[in-house]
Amino acid sequence: MINEVIKDVGEENIVQFITDNGSNFKAAGMILEEQHPKLFWTPCAAHCVNLMIGDIGEKIPKIKNTLADARAIVVYIYNYGRILNLMRKLTKNKELHRSCVTRFATQFYTIQSIHENRHHIQVLFVSEEWKKSDFAKKSAGKKVERIVAKHEFLDIVHFTCQVLAHLVDVVRLVDMEEKPCMGYIYDAVDRAKEQIKKNLTGTPNERMITRLWAMIQARWSDQLHHPLHAAGCYLNPAIFHGENSREIRKNRDIATGLYVAIDRLVPDNDDNDKLRQDLNLYIDLVGQFGSPAAIRARTKVAPYIWWRTYGIDPPLLQNFAITVLSQTCSASPCERNWSVFDNLHSKKRNCFLQQKLNDLVFIQYNTIQHKRWSLWSATQEAMGRNEEVGVTTRSKREWSLWSATQEAMGRNEEVGVTTRSKREWSLWSATQEAMGRNEEVGVTTRSKREWSLWSATQEAMGRNEEVGVTTRSKRERYRDDVDDDIRIEVNHLDEQLDALVDVDSEEDFMAYD
Repeated sequence: MINEVIKDVGEENIVQFITDNGSNFKAAGMILEEQHPKLFWTPCAAHCVNLMIGDIGEKIPKIKNTLADARAIVVYIYNYGRILNLMRKLTKNKELHRSCVTRFATQFYTIQSIHENRHHIQVLFVSEEWKKSDFAKKSAGKKVERIVAKHEFLDIVHFTCQVLAHLVDVVRLVDMEEKPCMGYIYDAVDRAKEQIKKNLTGTPNERMITRLWAMIQARWSDQLHHPLHAAGCYLNPAIFHGENSREIRKNRDIATGLYVAIDRLVPDNDDNDKLRQDLNLYIDLVGQFGSPAAIRARTKVAPYIWWRTYGIDPPLLQNFAITVLSQTCSASPCERNWSVFDNLHSKKRNCFLQQKLNDLVFIQYNTIQHKRWSLWSATQEAMGRNEEVGVTTRSKREWSLWSATQEAMGRNEEVGVTTRSKREWSLWSATQEAMGRNEEVGVTTRSKREWSLWSATQEAMGRNEEVGVTTRSKRERYRDDVDDDIRIEVNHLDEQLDALVDVDSEEDFMAYD
């Protein structure tokens, strides 16, 4: 299947394939790289960092037990409306986070929410309302009360936050869709390790640093460490020329990964040699690389934009850098379900307040409506009708309703409806609204089509000014037209009768007939 995709897209247009980190995907990735030497197989960074968090949560007993206790507290509170309302009263409607079944990183949010609301949770389980309730007398309530009352529980919650917070920041980074993260992932993992060491140094948990580092390094070396990640770190000016510039330049793993990426993506020997020489311009800040504007922009724009702006002089190096830095590190966006119903009404999501749920539904459906209107505007632009004259928000809704009615009736082709007729319909709607007739009573699809036909007739007769024409005036005009037709017929009959009066004989009558 992957080979079919490569054939359709073209091998020269593909840099990497990102998959899950399972052993079956890894084996397929190795075969893929053998068959297509220019391509990289890359494990999903978000999945890999989640596995790091999972290892820490499973293999360190006190963190594992604390995570289980935290889940028990949250599940108990959200299972009973009275307890939940009491908690919301104390936290001023702040919610506790409920862990997702499939993502280890969400367990951190549960721990973090308990840490942030720890005082309110303690007050909840010592309050008079709690003690007088039936919940305090049952075994489940007593168990949760004992967990909250343990002094070491909150200490371990704080310790868990110190360990997991920076790894969760890495997950957020690689899940971010605003900008490619290939230039950041290598440095982000190193910074997370250093921050964990800094947080635990001088605390009773300092002896845990070595074990935590080993768990992170095991996943990093076996799965996440990749030539593209190293090349991205090297080519990111904010990192390579940043505060840790000396360590980056001395790091053999980063340099080796860069050269592997160069050899794979630039197989031509002459171009390969030229690109390696051009690297010295970037290292020594020659030309635009060292300009004041380029230095200021290092931390203000995405790395690939920086190269596109300031890497003009060595075009071969510029093209290679943009190719690497434009890559993503995660396949998680492909896993998301964008269904409004599934997203907002899934049992595995948080227990939202009704107002929050209403707000989310409002935002989701209005976003979809905006996309539909944008598509309609794009269609108009493609037809050469770029100016939407007099089309108000109300008329947009009415036009959408008219289109939906036509489609429901099986009339998908809008025959004879021009931009002018849309504007006339909008004017009619605005007139109705100005007269206080906001409800369009009795105006069917047929009357809309008759209005369009009348407008086209008016235009053909040279009557381009549409002054105060309401639904009532349309009916009156229709009756007037009928009366005119009757008068014409009567006049014609009168002329025939007058002619008959002048007939003197049967022969004259036959001749007249």
